[in-house]
Amino acid sequence: MLQFEILLFAVLLLCMIGYFFPFHQRPKMLLFLPYLGILICCLHFFLGQYRWQIIPAYILSTLVFLIALYPKKKSPIPKASLFKSVFTYSMAFLGILCIIFSVALVLLFPLLSLPKPDGKYSVGITRFALKDQNRLEKWSKEPGSHREIVVQVWYPAQKPDQAIKPAEYWDKAALISSLQAQSFGVPPFLFQYLSLVKTNSYWNIPIAQEKEKYPVILFSPGFGSLFNENSIQMEHLASHGYIVCSIAHTYETLVALFPDGKSIPYSKEVQESFIRHAQKTTSLWQEWIASRDSSRKEAIVRQILTEDSFLDDNLRIRVKDIHLLLEELQKTQSQDKYPFSQKLDMAKTGIFGHSLGGATAVQAALENKSYKAVVNLDGLQAGDMIQGKTLESPLMIMYSALFSGVNDFMLPSVKAPYTLISIKGSSHINYTDNPFLFPITRMLGSSGKINPARMNYIISQSLLAFFNMHLQGEKTTIPMFPEAKIQSFLKN
Repeated sequence: MLQFEILLFAVLLLCMIGYFFPFHQRPKMLLFLPYLGILICCLHFFLGQYRWQIIPAYILSTLVFLIALYPKKKSPIPKASLFKSVFTYSMAFLGILCIIFSVALVLLFPLLSLPKPDGKYSVGITRFALKDQNRLEKWSKEPGSHREIVVQVWYPAQKPDQAIKPAEYWDKAALISSLQAQSFGVPPFLFQYLSLVKTNSYWNIPIAQEKEKYPVILFSPGFGSLFNENSIQMEHLASHGYIVCSIAHTYETLVALFPDGKSIPYSKEVQESFIRHAQKTTSLWQEWIASRDSSRKEAIVRQILTEDSFLDDNLRIRVKDIHLLLEELQKTQSQDKYPFSQKLDMAKTGIFGHSLGGATAVQAALENKSYKAVVNLDGLQAGDMIQGKTLESPLMIMYSALFSGVNDFMLPSVKAPYTLISIKGSSHINYTDNPFLFPITRMLGSSGKINPARMNYIISQSLLAFFNMHLQGEKTTIPMFPEAKIQSFLKN
């Protein structure tokens, strides 16, 4: 909650309390509060801090201000009628309820800042687009168009000038809000306030010069997710000296925001395919969750992965996007094309992803041995691993409580050390920023019971330790947490 908002709520509450006293007996200070309240509203609005959660307080402030402008008789002191007293007290009570309602909206949909990363570097951010000249776009309505993707990069940077403001969590908030609202079937204004959320990253500031090169990590988000929905982890890794690249898988992500201003929203055809897939597999997942028979659980997963081609089809498109990005980074590491190009240590490359992005990360490592470390954040492992294809890169799988162990029967294919982590009280969505930014998801049960800030801390520290071990060669281990069950294995 912003300072202006706290002050506004306090002023309005005092105004409502004042109405329980006859006008001529109210402390003089209370008589000036309506004017202070409307001044705070104006400052709050014109300083760009307006958000819909404060609308009830705006309305109440305006009413209180108009009442204060209404001329009062100075003498003789009138005796209020019973009806007028009851009416005044009732209106004051309704005003208090209005304040409580507005405060509740602010708490349910708070304006938060991303937690500050604890590394020694500041964090720079940039964005670029790539076109695959060898691949036609499957989902485009323009015949002959080639596949295009957008990449957002977080990197260790020099300390920014104090005049430079941190990047917004959502640029083009109006567009993203509208698409997000369509996706969830809610009014667009619900999400627009996220344009006020500030990150700890700064656009296109110079890369840190402390090291000659920095290790590289690629990231693939979950189906339909924006490429910045794991910004907390991106900033954390970048602050510790990693260059982290996240891909917007065009037509599948909510919207791909190109640096030239172009935007490509998700394809309704792709979304409808996802819905059909979910409908087909819902009963199977319910059986998987209820079953205690490991053989039956394995059979269910195999059925989900083989009966419907949706996951595999999208996985293959995503993996080609990953290959395209990797090739671009390898080509440009000796050039000056991007703010970070000449600082890329491509000999130390890792990859991770969430949900379908986690499966994408593993599949990319199955197809290309460039990745020295791989992490799957709660993703069902579609692709070739179920067929027994060997993974030679160290692997970490982080599970939500409900889907813990879903990929374990495939792990004999891993010929490198691997780590399994299951986090108590977590759900699938807890592996993104969303529960942190939307506390209401916890109340509604769509995210787990674990505190979102705590969850993000566990994810960030686990990722950092894993990549430090396998990309930097540090002799360390995954930190222990009371909420986490951690199992580490040597290669098969």
